[in-house]
Amino acid sequence: MPFDVELNPVTRAFFAGLAPTLPGEMSACATRLEDSGEKARCARELSQNPNFSAMLQTTCTPTILKAGYKENVIPSEATANLNCRILPGTDVGAFRDRLRSEIADPQVEIAFAREPQSQPGPSSVDSPLYAAIRTVAGRMAPGAPVVPYMSPGGTDSQVLRARGVAAYGLLPFPIREDDLRTMHANDERIGTRAFAFGTEMIYRVVLEAAR
Repeated sequence: MPFDVELNPVTRAFFAGLAPTLPGEMSACATRLEDSGEKARCARELSQNPNFSAMLQTTCTPTILKAGYKENVIPSEATANLNCRILPGTDVGAFRDRLRSEIADPQVEIAFAREPQSQPGPSSVDSPLYAAIRTVAGRMAPGAPVVPYMSPGGTDSQVLRARGVAAYGLLPFPIREDDLRTMHANDERIGTRAFAFGTEMIYRVVLEAAR
């Protein structure tokens, strides 16, 4: 079930800033996502990257399925857990109604595992901390774009942002796409040189922000 492609100020800045570094048609498409004639095609092109796909549209994956207790007994009920990464600003009530409409079975009940809470907006890119990150990145990786990033996963920074504290999901480790896809998997990994580089960057950001 495909969800609509939507952009927000963070993802607009992300794709626009990253466009010059992307390969081939992805580079061109990163600047055409708001072109009505190109939006659908370019979203498909960029969505070849799973991380980009989850930034462009809501995604859902079944993670837990339960039914029955014995091989020769028909289950009286079955449950499924959907892990959905819902884009910020989505009307969760309308989202639930969309699921109900797509399933189209009155015997299927749909409920949130946790009651949805209002989410804080992103931290400003005009803060001293963001300036420190930009400065250090310019010294350690000249020419590398520094762009805001909307994480497609959960983050504890929402607790800080809700209290007015600037928080950014800095990813300072040079990492290959293949390694990035192992995040939270049983073979999660990062190169030793990338780890050393990232640790040094965080250290320098702390020093720069404290000046």
